[in-house]
Amino acid sequence: MGHVSRATDLEPSLRRRKSYSLAGPTLAWALVPLGCSPCQEGASPREIAVAGYVSDRLCMGCHVEEAGGWRASHHDLAMQEATGQTVLADFEGARFDDGKVRALFLRDGDDFVCRTEGPDGKEHDFPVRYTFGVEPLQQYLIAFPGGRLQCLTIAWDTENERWFSLYPEDDFDPGDPLHWTGRQQNWNSMCADCHSTHLEKNYDPTTDSYATTWAALDVGCQACHGPGEEHLAWVTAAASGENASPSSSFGFRKRLARGQPGQVQTCAACHSLRMRLAEKIDREGEFHDSFMPELLRPGSYHADGQIDGEVYVYGSFVQSKMHTRGVVCSDCHDPHTLKPQAQGNALCLQCHSPYAPLERFETLAQKNYDSPEHHFHANGSSGSRCIECHMPAKTYMVVDPRHDHSLRVPRPDLSVEFGTPNACNGCHADRDAEWAAKQVETWYGPREELAYDDVLASARRNPFDAREALVTLAADANQPPVARATALELLAHLLPFGVDAKFDALADPAPDVRVAALIGLERLAPEERLAHVLPLVSDPVRAVRIQAARSLADLYPEGVPEHERKAVEDALLEFERAQTFSADQAPAHLNLGILQHALADPEGSLESYKKALELDPWFLPARFNLATLLSLMGKGNEAVDVLLAGVALSPQEPELHYSLGLALAEVQRFEEAADSLGRAADMRPEDARKQYNAGLALQRIERRKEAEVRLLKAHAQTPDDPSIVHALAVLFSQMQDWDRAQLYALELRAQLPEDKQVGALLRHIETKIAERAARIPHGKSNPLLKAE
Repeated sequence: MGHVSRATDLEPSLRRRKSYSLAGPTLAWALVPLGCSPCQEGASPREIAVAGYVSDRLCMGCHVEEAGGWRASHHDLAMQEATGQTVLADFEGARFDDGKVRALFLRDGDDFVCRTEGPDGKEHDFPVRYTFGVEPLQQYLIAFPGGRLQCLTIAWDTENERWFSLYPEDDFDPGDPLHWTGRQQNWNSMCADCHSTHLEKNYDPTTDSYATTWAALDVGCQACHGPGEEHLAWVTAAASGENASPSSSFGFRKRLARGQPGQVQTCAACHSLRMRLAEKIDREGEFHDSFMPELLRPGSYHADGQIDGEVYVYGSFVQSKMHTRGVVCSDCHDPHTLKPQAQGNALCLQCHSPYAPLERFETLAQKNYDSPEHHFHANGSSGSRCIECHMPAKTYMVVDPRHDHSLRVPRPDLSVEFGTPNACNGCHADRDAEWAAKQVETWYGPREELAYDDVLASARRNPFDAREALVTLAADANQPPVARATALELLAHLLPFGVDAKFDALADPAPDVRVAALIGLERLAPEERLAHVLPLVSDPVRAVRIQAARSLADLYPEGVPEHERKAVEDALLEFERAQTFSADQAPAHLNLGILQHALADPEGSLESYKKALELDPWFLPARFNLATLLSLMGKGNEAVDVLLAGVALSPQEPELHYSLGLALAEVQRFEEAADSLGRAADMRPEDARKQYNAGLALQRIERRKEAEVRLLKAHAQTPDDPSIVHALAVLFSQMQDWDRAQLYALELRAQLPEDKQVGALLRHIETKIAERAARIPHGKSNPLLKAE
């Protein structure tokens, strides 16, 4: 989840000073810590009989070939009891010590034991209960009170047969969420539901404990196909000669064959970075009924949409032309072995060849791509491999390279302008991006039109300058919905500009586009929201209903027409239930706090933010919102204390220094505010808003020369921002540098020709210039106006 910053500037009097505003609603999934405090409640994770589910052995009796492929696959071995057959690591007295983390791995009869630092800071022997994963690394799960399983952060490298730390550059003390006993290493919430079949977390917030269960320990047949009981009934009926039409989907609730919409969505349930919207996953419904996938946000994706954080394939794949044209997961991956359908370039040449299957993909070019005429590298070299250029890999968890599935063309030209990575320099590390960009242009010619990655990269750097391009992208039905949705989310920060684009997108067929179109509309006038947003609380897709209701929450109930209140209430309850399911995660309490504030329950909101920080003191969005709410309640010094505590925990986080500076200014502690804002601006020199506010703080305490440096830097970065231009006009007026004040006042008038305050400011400056001219003796030239 991206950091949420306070929405206040230290603006001069050109416009009404903004009030502190709470962070907007967020539907972003965060890998958030959960907790490992000792509990007497809860129960050990276990297998139970689940209605509708049958033993996978019954599937394998008929589907022998599929079962053979699945057996020993990553799905089959996703999670296993720790035995001599399943544990791959060296537990025969092996030691690990990297100077920060120390562990001894032992055998105790049939048990596998790790002797290492526990939650109390002392060494203990911890028996391993389960293995987690199989290659290129295997992790190990330790049972704790309260039904918890915790994942060791020392893992086994299966290729090089060595123990290694998942955090080689870091050292986490007990109590830190990233310590292996901490909240971010908790299996029940962070990892469990994608490594077992029909897993139910069963978190009890009253005891902060779990009673987690599963239908099958591994990822079995029914994890993807759904409960098998009805399928067995269909098979039995068919075998007995009863009417069992294939139109019944063979007793399954969703078809996963090629050409069926269910396949990619079924895989995406696990292979995506997403927020879960319901306790029970609806396999018959739309993906967005159960999940809201992450958009192309900082930290998860690079500015152009390439993978950055761990995003688990789906979010990159849906950017691709292949997905748009109907390619599905099983076109490239065997759905049971999970291995590629063919090796090397042969996988891509199934379609991209002179014998392209036009009957399925009519836009394919029938040409030879496996040739130096296409890839400009020697056959057999790494540069001739399709995936090296079109699916560059990034390594996660130290030893696990994962390929970007957006299947994009290399864009070193974007690297030159925005600093994004590119496939060319991934191999040619001894050359710069300018060299690579020239090579690509020489081979393939200049690019003729902007693509979504150009627009999003520009907008990530400066949304204001990219505003027109964002509107165009949002409306372009030929672009990937995830890119259009990201554009609509970015437009939320520029409202009312782009509001018509958002209104138009509310009718888009793609659910994530409709959701993103709603983001930010809570700031519109009630009549506009009732006209445009209210119909979407009855949308067929849960993610859309929830976001629509949140956009109307501050109007509920009195401001909503009586006949529509039930629909709004139902959608809000859907949202609350989703947060209750995730009550072991700090973001759930953040989201509840935002909703409670909108529903005019500041005390409830305050408690929710505090609960979020109790679960995770490092969770910045909750800290920012708590400080903001305290400020709104007239408790500015308490807000400062909340942010100071955050700075003590995360002194290298620029947003904390920035928010602290704004909070200090709110309570008239301007000297301290200038220091904090200056630190934030130094940490993020490319952020014009931070330079701007640091400049305003310096201006307020009459350190005007320093303020000039900050404001000029902000203006150079965003010359079209009228608030920065206004600040410069005012600053130079205060310095009685009337010529430069006039220069910026004229620039401001060109930007805001109808603004009366701008006109008054310009007249004041021109009066001062006239008075100065009148004081110069007749016949003498003005040295300030003297020609060079």
